[in-house]
Amino acid sequence: MVVRRVLYVGKYIGLTFVLLVVIISIALALLYRAILTPPLDDPEITLLARQDTSPTGGITQWLSETIEHRDSPFSLAAFAAPSRALGPWTRWWWPGNLVDMDQLAKEMAAVAEQGLAGVEIQPFAISLSAADLAQRAWLTNGWDAPDFYRHVRAVMELALVNELQVDRNNGSGWPTGGHHVAMRDGLLQLLHSETLVTGPRELALRLPPPTMPLTTLLAGAVGILSDTPMQTFALGKRGLVAVVAGKITANERRWQPWDLRDQVALAPGSLVDISTFADGDTLHWQVPEGNWAIIALWQLPGGELIAGGHAHPRPGYVVDHLDAERMVANQNYFFREDTGLAPYYDKPLRAIFNDSLEFRQERHWAREHLPAFRLSKGYDLLSWLPALIEPGADQMPFHALNIGTLPVYDLGEWGQLWPFAGAHRWRHTRSTAGAGQLGTGRCTRASGYGCAHAFVP
Repeated sequence: MVVRRVLYVGKYIGLTFVLLVVIISIALALLYRAILTPPLDDPEITLLARQDTSPTGGITQWLSETIEHRDSPFSLAAFAAPSRALGPWTRWWWPGNLVDMDQLAKEMAAVAEQGLAGVEIQPFAISLSAADLAQRAWLTNGWDAPDFYRHVRAVMELALVNELQVDRNNGSGWPTGGHHVAMRDGLLQLLHSETLVTGPRELALRLPPPTMPLTTLLAGAVGILSDTPMQTFALGKRGLVAVVAGKITANERRWQPWDLRDQVALAPGSLVDISTFADGDTLHWQVPEGNWAIIALWQLPGGELIAGGHAHPRPGYVVDHLDAERMVANQNYFFREDTGLAPYYDKPLRAIFNDSLEFRQERHWAREHLPAFRLSKGYDLLSWLPALIEPGADQMPFHALNIGTLPVYDLGEWGQLWPFAGAHRWRHTRSTAGAGQLGTGRCTRASGYGCAHAFVP
């Protein structure tokens, strides 16, 4: 009787476990399918159609005065009573465009009364109530509506009256981008797939596509559950960058998908580019003797959407930070003629602020990356790419592009692919400075914001 009861209980525990596995598998499959579906259509006007407007040019008044102050002899009197321009600033977080003129005037007067030097405007949608988000002004205007720029221009006039300066965030939320950025103009990532083979043999192989990174799955799940699109996986838009083969010296690959540190060691002198043997997704190659790893390297859209409080009813992709042309087009959109902000460049509009560089994709990649690297460094990066495949290395916990620690990004100080270089030149021609939240990480990223000589007053 006891044995029968134990078997009876064990049977139902087993069925329950199987049922849970089936439910979880179905949920993961539906989630995977949802992340594969882009959450928005492309904008009507392509990003690169955003033409440059007439620049003004010249060094910013703020930077000129700050350098003059830095190079002046020390003055105890000036130190005891510094000018307002050298005073502290405050971050000014707007609930998108849910602001009114009277309140803006009151807060600007309060800032001036406290002796602050300026404000940094960041219009985003964090900690807003459901009632706020349901307001017509929010649903129809967002931060990028004409009414929003009317509010910003009013603040500029108030700043002139109160002898204050203003920094404006580069869009809404972070990283920069928006509803005007199509997926094709967003970040790119480098993924890989691998096949382990033994030779000698004649191989006909259909190259497997890259799998969805675990962090992409998690970010997509969080976005779906929070009704805030965060990540999409555009597998259908993949392009083959190269196929590399190397002889295996040690295989520590494990089956657990959460183990991101398992490795396959390759003999350095054995790495060979076999891309010419690939026709589309099919590889025909004569495998030499021994155990070999075939690594297919794929370029895909990063698929990252702005999740840092993007204050607009339409989601927006993060712009490609490693493409100067697209970064400039992004600036052209934010400061297009109908914003009416051009008269305020430099005074009181001191700087354009790039908020936190929080990325959720895999290894960052750039258009024409390999030839640009070869031109800059004089050698081919391709055979080293398998060693640079490090899951999670460029994602949000590391907070940045790791410029200076990984040669994959070191493409020349003012090269086409240097992060923010194009945006820096754009600002310089309009007498505005650049500001950024460097955050933390494995290296200093001041130069990554596009300044040849970072200056911290």
